[in-house]
Amino acid sequence: MSIMGTTLIDSDFTALFDSGTSFTYLVDPPYRSLSESFHSQAQDKRRTPDPRIPFEYCYDMSPDANTSLIPSMSLSMKGGGQFAVYDPIIVISVQHDLVYCLAVVKSQELNIIGHIEERLGRGQKLAYRFDRLMVTLYL
Repeated sequence: MSIMGTTLIDSDFTALFDSGTSFTYLVDPPYRSLSESFHSQAQDKRRTPDPRIPFEYCYDMSPDANTSLIPSMSLSMKGGGQFAVYDPIIVISVQHDLVYCLAVVKSQELNIIGHIEERLGRGQKLAYRFDRLMVTLYL
């Protein structure tokens, strides 16, 4: 797993890919590594966590915000393929202000890469290989 080309987790990392899950859920230490790296590269002011929002890393959206300011993320597959994560954020309205959050929730049990089809790059497709318990990324 990497952000802006910097490897965060350099070991076997097991996760479920679930297109029906709205967000990504990660256990520690992957959750903390990803979140802190994202935060260190975010250019907007971080908001105090709000108990009504399930996301820990949320930021005030600046008037000049655009997707080029969001840190790029990718997952490295066991076979060497790179899976670029597009739109790793969610934009929400909080008391008439726009806020964006890293769309990753801390999990206590397992890693789930959710909402996967919407995060694929153009021309990328996933094939679920249930017989081998693997996911293949086609470019």
